[in-house]
Amino acid sequence: MTKPELKELLKIYSKIRDAVINGDSRVVIKRYRGDLCINVPPWAKSVEKGICELLDTENELIKNVIDLSYIKGLKDKEILTRLPLSESGYYRLKNYIEEKIFQLCIVFGYVTKADVLSEKIR
Repeated sequence: MTKPELKELLKIYSKIRDAVINGDSRVVIKRYRGDLCINVPPWAKSVEKGICELLDTENELIKNVIDLSYIKGLKDKEILTRLPLSESGYYRLKNYIEEKIFQLCIVFGYVTKADVLSEKIR
C-alpha cells in the first residue's frame, strides 16, 4: 500500500466503510453516471482499525474532522463551516490525519519497505 493508494481509498471511504467492516471484497457505489464496482483492497481493514485507534486517542477537534470527513463523507467546504478552523489549518490537520493512518498501516504490516522508499521526498 502506498500513500496515493491510501488517499484514493480515503476519498471514498465513507461509501465503502460498511463493506470494509463486513469484510466484503467488492462493493457497488452510486455515482452520478451510474453504479461503480469497487474492489476493496485487503489492507482497507487496517485503515478502519487506524481510524478507530485515532478516534480513541486524539482530541475532540481531530475526532470531529475524522467523523465528518471520513465516516460521514462531507465535503471540505461543509466541514469548514461546521468547525472552528481556518482553511489552511483544516488541510494541515487532514494531512496529519492521513499521515497518522499511513503510519498505523506500517505498524499493522500493510506497508512494505519498497512502498515507503517509492515515495519521493518533496
